[in-house]
Amino acid sequence: MGIIRSTTYEEATSGVWNWIRQRSRWIKGYMQTTLVYNRHPLKLIRSIGLKQWFSFQLFIGGTPILFLINPILWILFGIWIGWNPLWLSELFTPALLFLSLFNFLIGNFLGIYLNLLGAFRRKYYPLTFISLLNPFYWLLHSFSAYKALWQLLRKPHFWEKTQHGFTQPAHQKGGVKIPKGAS
Repeated sequence: MGIIRSTTYEEATSGVWNWIRQRSRWIKGYMQTTLVYNRHPLKLIRSIGLKQWFSFQLFIGGTPILFLINPILWILFGIWIGWNPLWLSELFTPALLFLSLFNFLIGNFLGIYLNLLGAFRRKYYPLTFISLLNPFYWLLHSFSAYKALWQLLRKPHFWEKTQHGFTQPAHQKGGVKIPKGAS
């Protein structure tokens, strides 16, 4: 098993706010899908089975939840590192704090490593520095998730558009070379 060697040459979003509009729309879709399919959970379980229902809850419902709790966990981590208050130690056992720290460090390391691996395998060396910004990428996802939640509650039928058409293909401006025959 390995990484599929494929490249999409579609235009990425052109800026941070455009990216946030796109991600908040996607995350709102996850939230709405979860709500719609869980209107009648027993009917859904009978239809797809218990294992698939749990998978659906974890992957479709759990994705926006992870983005929503991410900044809360970062704040708790900062409080623990900076002050280590008694109430935090009472709330979380030492074993749970150790496990959380392990997951935080290893999870961020793996995210950065996988981004670096992709950049090196493709010889896109300028992207190596950007790979180090992976934790901030997840914070932007969290911001997008809170925006999606607000829109779901306040404007459930509103879908933000992502602006495209701002950049030239890389092969036209001297950037990354696209192999002949690729589209």
